[in-house]
Amino acid sequence: MPVKLLEYTAPCHWQVFSSNWLCPVVYYLFPVFVFASILTLMAISIERYYAIVHPLSSIKMSKKARTRKIIAATWLIPIVIASPYTYCKMYPVFITSDLGQVSRQICNDRFDEIDVMIHGTATGQFRRIFFMFVSGTFYFLPMFIILITCMKIAICLLRPVIVTESASIGRTMCTKKHEENKRKARYGSQTAEANVIAHKQVTTSTTKAAALFPH
Repeated sequence: MPVKLLEYTAPCHWQVFSSNWLCPVVYYLFPVFVFASILTLMAISIERYYAIVHPLSSIKMSKKARTRKIIAATWLIPIVIASPYTYCKMYPVFITSDLGQVSRQICNDRFDEIDVMIHGTATGQFRRIFFMFVSGTFYFLPMFIILITCMKIAICLLRPVIVTESASIGRTMCTKKHEENKRKARYGSQTAEANVIAHKQVTTSTTKAAALFPH
């Protein structure tokens, strides 16, 4: 970003892009970061969709290996698709008015030269096809996917929870079973206490009888 700001503000005599490699690197990395950010947002929206609308499927999909593949794809796809931006060079631009002259060094693509190599003349066909593909892949398709997933998430969250009769019966049976288990546990503890008391009484009686009738 600082180098991009210098491209738009630095005068020509600063020679910001005097190096042959700096212009292609800056012009290439800028769309790579933009495309990767768009694909990351799209991946997040799809992941949230499965986590909220299809939670059971989300548990199966939430694996480290799958996450690594998604992250790798969000970067490899922009790196490959943005490769034509490496074919660029620096152009000096001079703007003259009554107040004086302003000069800038601007990086720009050389897509017209690609047309000349392919078709023999600068028809602009490569530029048109490339930008239509980029617009569809990184603008319209992600926008459509994010819009659909967000709408389905909103519908799922706003949908009222309906308790069916079977669920109500199941909950009642579980409650009854729980109360029955509590009664059984209470009865078991009372029986155990009675057995202990009876055992103590028998032991006491035996001891007294032994004391009264010694051998």
